[in-house]
Amino acid sequence: MHLLRELPCKGLKPNAISYYSILHALFRSEKCGAACDLFDDMQAAGVVPNIPTYCILLDGLCKNGYLAEALSVVSMLNSNGIYLDIAVYTTIIDGLCKDRKLESARDIFDNLSSKGLMTNVITYNTMMNGLCQGGLLDKANELLVKMEENGCKPDDVTYNTIVKGFLKRERYREAMTLLEEMRARGFSADISTSEIVVDLLLAKSQDPAQLEMIKRILPTSKYGVENTK
Repeated sequence: MHLLRELPCKGLKPNAISYYSILHALFRSEKCGAACDLFDDMQAAGVVPNIPTYCILLDGLCKNGYLAEALSVVSMLNSNGIYLDIAVYTTIIDGLCKDRKLESARDIFDNLSSKGLMTNVITYNTMMNGLCQGGLLDKANELLVKMEENGCKPDDVTYNTIVKGFLKRERYREAMTLLEEMRARGFSADISTSEIVVDLLLAKSQDPAQLEMIKRILPTSKYGVENTK
């Protein structure tokens, strides 16, 4: 902040990138008041915020519990005819999901195409994670199918997200089906998924066939499947 204020004295004018970097740091440090003041100072100095700056603002507001303020910013931008890209809406969807406003998040998600926006894998993963966290696993599974129907290929994050959702709810049959599908596509379970599989699945079943299948799917588990028998 001190260096930023010194720039005019050196004949230099801060640009959007200068403010962007500090805004990002302030929000990560949970200094929301200072970040919002800096955003106001930025505009007062005649620096027009760009889309990445608005993304930082919205992400910072959402992650620090200021969802209403974030939605107000989006409403203002829409009213002013400012184009908002998929990254902005993904940020808002994530904020709504974390605030357990899944219906509102799904409404925004379902209307993205009407805004001329192409839903990407990050947006799908964000919505899917929200549904899984809310216990709406069947909806998450439906979204996985819809995702591919719409030409968006799932990635390893997609599968790990939904597999963990089913495992945490002890819906092991669906989880195993998805794990096999994940493996067939060349993806592997991440560390947190592997830990859940070892801690939950192996603890609840000693069926040899199931254990062998799990060893094939998770051969490099952190804990080692053999050691959990």
